Amino acid sequence: MYLPSAASISAWLIVCFSVLYTPVSPALESLGFLDLNKRVEQLEKKDAYTLSSKELSKKIEELSEDVESYASENPTNVDITILAVRLGVLDEYFVKSKNENTNGVMVDPEEKFLSLHQRLDKAIELYPEFSAAYYWKSSLYAMTSTVSDANGQMNQRPINLQKAIHFAEKAVELDKSNSGYRQALAIYHVSAGNRKAALELLKSSDTQNSPITLLLEDMENFPIPDNAVFSQEDTDSYIELLVKKNSLENYPTLRAQVYVVPMSVEELTNFYRSKWPDFQFFARERSDLFSQYMLLHATGLRPSAHMGEAKAWASQKLGGIILSGQEIRNATDAQRLKTPAGHKLPFKWSNNYCFLFYVNDRVVQ
Repeated sequence: MYLPSAASISAWLIVCFSVLYTPVSPALESLGFLDLNKRVEQLEKKDAYTLSSKELSKKIEELSEDVESYASENPTNVDITILAVRLGVLDEYFVKSKNENTNGVMVDPEEKFLSLHQRLDKAIELYPEFSAAYYWKSSLYAMTSTVSDANGQMNQRPINLQKAIHFAEKAVELDKSNSGYRQALAIYHVSAGNRKAALELLKSSDTQNSPITLLLEDMENFPIPDNAVFSQEDTDSYIELLVKKNSLENYPTLRAQVYVVPMSVEELTNFYRSKWPDFQFFARERSDLFSQYMLLHATGLRPSAHMGEAKAWASQKLGGIILSGQEIRNATDAQRLKTPAGHKLPFKWSNNYCFLFYVNDRVVQ
């Protein structure tokens, strides 16, 4: 089943288009490649978000004709393949998928991009060390789609995360100096639950202070109780909700996580007071809801003293970690078995626990 949401589009394009653009060598500029590349970037950065579906479709069609003309005149130039693939992605995301959503048509996501994969495979056959082709194959497999699990729950999932990692690793192997490839692979590792592998990729000087590294280190270093259960399903749903509400500006998959903690809110408060003695959760409109805004200073994090300080800090976009949650009291048998998004819980849990939501509000470019 393939049904991309606005959230999945935004999250995936951040990886594909913000992390990396196809490099253009001086030798290609005189052949008109540079102009084609700039026109594709114009579609990716602006037109796809501002034009109507009909207007965008016409622009993509016109540019595709120019790309194919260039390709026919330069049959050994594999770089033009990447422009064709990028146009294909824009067409699927911003034109065809909207029509399919309206008509209720469901398409196998791997089949959806089969022609683009085949085109990349031909480029690799011609030039086996063409790292950009491997990168774009990984990007296509990393694209998210809405799928139905065995319980009928609708969740956002990469098309094939393991294949995305495989081809991204190949791209990194062929071009170790490319920080964009490493950052994309790091994000895939995070999605697979392997933050240590992601951080290992980002140790070099050109990425150690990148936005991806900073957000990932924040996530890795923030204290979470040892007995907490990370829920990928609830995290995916939460990220989608935050993106739809425009609450996350960039790198959403590195900003939010959802845990289930077998503690009461009082026990969870005491856990954080062991690190920050002044820590407190603020009561919300319901007695089972709570929150805290951890303020980000040059010397590290500190808990806000009251809701007024938290709101003022957040409104000025000074950055911090938002912790919020819900305490489940006297959980039903169904609630003790799995979360609302379908993540299975340990069988012998008590009937009192908390959902803990982590959101990183750090400002990065």
